[in-house]
Amino acid sequence: MYWCLHSNEVIFSFLGHSDLITDITMNPINDIFLTTSRDKTSRLWDLSKRNCLCIFQDSNYATFDDSGKVIASVTSESDKSSDKIINFINLYDSDSVLKGPFKVFKIENATSEIKQLKFSNDGVFIMCTTSDNVIFLIDAFEGTQLAKLTGEINENDLYIKADISADSKYIASGSESGNVLIWNTSGELIINLDCHPQTSYCVRFSPKYALLATSCTNLVLWHPSKLE
Repeated sequence: MYWCLHSNEVIFSFLGHSDLITDITMNPINDIFLTTSRDKTSRLWDLSKRNCLCIFQDSNYATFDDSGKVIASVTSESDKSSDKIINFINLYDSDSVLKGPFKVFKIENATSEIKQLKFSNDGVFIMCTTSDNVIFLIDAFEGTQLAKLTGEINENDLYIKADISADSKYIASGSESGNVLIWNTSGELIINLDCHPQTSYCVRFSPKYALLATSCTNLVLWHPSKLE
């Protein structure tokens, strides 16, 4: 829903998904946005024209890079010969998505579906959150694995979202236990914050300040000097 904060009214409802919408991402440079749903599609919308521009089929997640010029969509399929999950990261030019991806990365080292993607602000790597206890950092140009972050994150295929710090040096994730885990980009677990009584589904770094927000049924704001 496109909501007006001044009048507290819904201006327009974008219809198309057939199941729960799990994420909405705005393009940082224009009025285009992406939605991802449990119906296994991601959709590209034009806010001003109020229509759907493209549907990414079999998409677990889709997002923009920091420049707004690249869209990454992840798809997964089962390898029947080995009974493993193979993930594909498809990169599109945001101005010509209908031409198909200009590059596809085959991610074979993940044993479960990738549920979330996020580009680092410096454009060097892509964070890939999976449906279990592993987060991968993938080279944004070659698709090779740079680091593997592990911990007690997700046991029951929940939609737990992670984030990357503004300086692209740290990754933070919530967990099913309520703890918040923070790693460096080498894969070393820096700290495990025991703070939430229930599953911490979402964490967000401030894009400008040294601040981290985490949430379950309550919201907690963290300053680096207080991460203890």
